[in-house]
Amino acid sequence: MAEGQGRSSNQGVKLLYIRDYLHKYTNKEHPKSAKEICEYLASKGIKADRKTIYNDILRLQMDFQEPIEYNQKKWGYYITQPQFETKDLRMLIDCVQLSPLITEQENRTLSQKILELGTVYSKELLEKHVNKRIDLNRPEDSIFQKMEILRQAIASNKKIRCRIASPTLNRGMQGNQTANEDDYYIVSPKEIRIRNGLYYLVAFPDDRFEHAYGIFLNRMSDIKILS
Repeated sequence: MAEGQGRSSNQGVKLLYIRDYLHKYTNKEHPKSAKEICEYLASKGIKADRKTIYNDILRLQMDFQEPIEYNQKKWGYYITQPQFETKDLRMLIDCVQLSPLITEQENRTLSQKILELGTVYSKELLEKHVNKRIDLNRPEDSIFQKMEILRQAIASNKKIRCRIASPTLNRGMQGNQTANEDDYYIVSPKEIRIRNGLYYLVAFPDDRFEHAYGIFLNRMSDIKILS
């Protein structure tokens, strides 16, 4: 290791910790003092004193353009322009919770991840918003997991085997062709599109590509890529 390399690396880690701490735990009403920042760094195994914290803050402001200001009345530093305001997070949560395309488990998981994008204070404000009950007819299985499998098949130019519930194959999105519910279909997937808020797969039934079919993803199950 070159002389000074370890010190430079530790300094970079310390700056990251300070930056993340300020983004997570501060706003104008809740600034953090140099002493509190030192205590946080100590909990992470990093030694620091108030004098070096002043220099670290200055470097974050000057070299990394971090929007940090000092609240003289409360003797602490805070982030003036957070990456996500509380209203931004509320909008994202609403988009997730009102989407009929995701499962209830995906709704809970995504909503919790969105909460983590803000400060601890925005999280407190929005937790009740996340936990409110919204009655929607959500799918039992994940549309987006199906999309990932289908995209893999399309990218590798491979056929898939699947079941189709209800079941209907919409030829050219017009008319329909019925089949036994227990039947498997083998098709060549070509493109995923959206219509009336629902995703569907454009696929061909054989290598001759004589007719394209649109199959709604919410009707597909047991999708397997064929070798």
